[in-house]
Amino acid sequence: MSFPEQTYLLALQNQGLTQIQVTTKLGITPQDTLKGSPSCTATVRVVYGNFLLQPVTNSNWSYKDYYSPRVEGSDTATPGYFSIRLARYENTLIEATATRRTSLYRITYSDYTQPAVLIDVANDLYDSFQMGQVAVKGENRIMGSGRYKASFGPDNSYFTAYFCADFNATFNNFQTFNHNGLSNSSHAIAQAGQHLGAVAYFNSADVSSLKPVMARIGISFISEDQACQNGEDEIPDSNFDSVRQAAQQLWNNALSRIIVDGGTTDQRKLFYSSLYRQMISPVDKTGENPDYVSDAYYDDFYCGWDIWHGVIPMLTLLQPEVTSGMVRTLIDLAENIGWMPDCRMSAPGWTQGGSNADNILGDFLIKLGKNYGGVDWEKGWQALMKDVNDQPPNDNWHWEGRGNVTFYNKYGFVPSHPETTWSNPIVSRRSATRTVEYAFNDFVIGLVARELGKFAEYQNFTGRASNWKNLWNPQVEDSGHSGFIQPKYEKDRMALGTIILLSFAAPPCEYIDRSVSSFECSCSVFTTNRNHLSCFLNPDGGEFYEESSWAYSFFIPQDQQGLIDTVGGPAEFISRLDTYFDNGYHDMGDEPAFMTPFQYIFAGRPDKAADRVRRLMNINYSTNIAGVPGNDDSGAMGSFVNWAMLGLYPVAGTDVYLITTPYFTSYTISLVAVNSTFTVQCSNLSKENIYIASMELNGQPINRAYLRHAEFAIPNVPSTLTLTMSNIWNGFGADTFPPSITKGLGVAVW
Repeated sequence: MSFPEQTYLLALQNQGLTQIQVTTKLGITPQDTLKGSPSCTATVRVVYGNFLLQPVTNSNWSYKDYYSPRVEGSDTATPGYFSIRLARYENTLIEATATRRTSLYRITYSDYTQPAVLIDVANDLYDSFQMGQVAVKGENRIMGSGRYKASFGPDNSYFTAYFCADFNATFNNFQTFNHNGLSNSSHAIAQAGQHLGAVAYFNSADVSSLKPVMARIGISFISEDQACQNGEDEIPDSNFDSVRQAAQQLWNNALSRIIVDGGTTDQRKLFYSSLYRQMISPVDKTGENPDYVSDAYYDDFYCGWDIWHGVIPMLTLLQPEVTSGMVRTLIDLAENIGWMPDCRMSAPGWTQGGSNADNILGDFLIKLGKNYGGVDWEKGWQALMKDVNDQPPNDNWHWEGRGNVTFYNKYGFVPSHPETTWSNPIVSRRSATRTVEYAFNDFVIGLVARELGKFAEYQNFTGRASNWKNLWNPQVEDSGHSGFIQPKYEKDRMALGTIILLSFAAPPCEYIDRSVSSFECSCSVFTTNRNHLSCFLNPDGGEFYEESSWAYSFFIPQDQQGLIDTVGGPAEFISRLDTYFDNGYHDMGDEPAFMTPFQYIFAGRPDKAADRVRRLMNINYSTNIAGVPGNDDSGAMGSFVNWAMLGLYPVAGTDVYLITTPYFTSYTISLVAVNSTFTVQCSNLSKENIYIASMELNGQPINRAYLRHAEFAIPNVPSTLTLTMSNIWNGFGADTFPPSITKGLGVAVW
């Protein structure tokens, strides 16, 4: 599956392909038929896809039927450039480049018979058009707007987008269209379910291979006039090659903040394509905030739940100036809209699990400090406290704030619905996963409190970080292991009781007592009586979200030592991890399981972490057309690739990085926040030599498989980490462990 397109770094618009007769809405296959190139869209996200532009020729088309098969193999996509040929229109060539708010197309017609360009306002990617208008202005401009529904949000989530299209060729004629058909009127309006657009016809004498049509489309979320101004300011002369070169240089500068040496050609392609996708969204809409006056304004958090694990730590490391804008935006949204969002795409979006903006703020502050980036941390603290204490109206936690706040703050867990059972799921509260995630959110808030000098609050939230234990049921058994996260009813009884029903490979889960529920079966990759994909946002999705009890029973980043003690010690913990992976319970396609292969390090077995990470990479990632395990989730899947290949996995929301085997003999990261660099060098690295035998940081030996951010991000002082590799593990990292809340021999402290 592929989705060829181009975009500017963190741009609010990009250009690619919108297809009909699709194999999937998340990509393009050679059989798909195209219905234009959209501006104001987003990669692998069925959200926008507005304002389709389609070159047409002859008269063999209509405003209802203008789609064209692509010329197979003609599409080219590189950072800052995209091109494709349209088979229906005699191989007409479309090329695209862009700036932050403006698309630029170069259209070279192969058939000069009645050359024209159609702009479709109502046929967006999500089929969410509500109303809009289009108008032809003068002899080379088309303006318009549309109101659309946000795809991943409540029914009342809408946004309005505006465009202004300028052409270098004078219109020989024009038409507009809506539900009444084509008209010679210069203006048209439409409602939901109706057509809407415009067609500009050019004089054949003005169009040739030496005279391609240039279409500059400014985009705005403020007004049509603002869209026109954006186009004029960002691309004043429509010089395609200079705009393309500027976009490519911008991308080169951004991607060059990590320079790798070694590895195979495919590995380097995989690394940089994964890094590229992390710099597409959230997008920079500064100057385009329709709701309130703001400084920085970032949007398209799709979603915080997906990106906080890997994307945000990568941006904090490489693009701290960008992350500071995102943090300021989240705080401003809490002040002006209500709560910091989990998901937001020009309108309120759904909440998937915890209050994950907390983790984004924490990751930034803990690594870069309170004086970096112009963040008002008093307002930031107020936003965090609103998450913790304020119940959203009607308990609407699905799109703002935390739900069941009063109960959670008193009892330390989110209760499942009192009448919900496996056979009769009244409503999904995602109570098990939200409890586990709230516990980690609270831990990160505690670290923020300490950074801000709020030590009493630090102690309080560090205590709340152990709330995961309130859902730990030691009586549940599966595959030879006892103890798992299980949901509870409000009456403080385990939803499962003492029934042993966790075997994912067993026949459909059955219950013995109708008063209890086999929730542990929900969201398993082996669920047989309910599809795994049902455990998303549907009301009956169960009490775990997108991952099983197995996965969430490992998801305690703040207290791995406490988890190890709870399950019976390091040997049992390692055995559980082995069972989890060997039995196929791990799902690489969802973010809560990203950290799991690295968790061997907490039990003193970094060698097993190296083995697992390499195996997962080999199985799930490649440079071929199916090289990502499912939806890329705004670059989240790619973030796992980058961190795994660097051998430097972040415990996001903290200052800790777990060390495993890099794929490259060396790499250097530009640490712009501290005006320095961090270089990692691997000696004796090979396909067989994947175990760290020794490690030195700036010439000093270190016998542990983790680093703290401040150890290598030293202001104005370059740092070098030197790894010596072997084909046999010699015990490196066996006796010193990353931080945990629970104290233990060799365990570092937060």
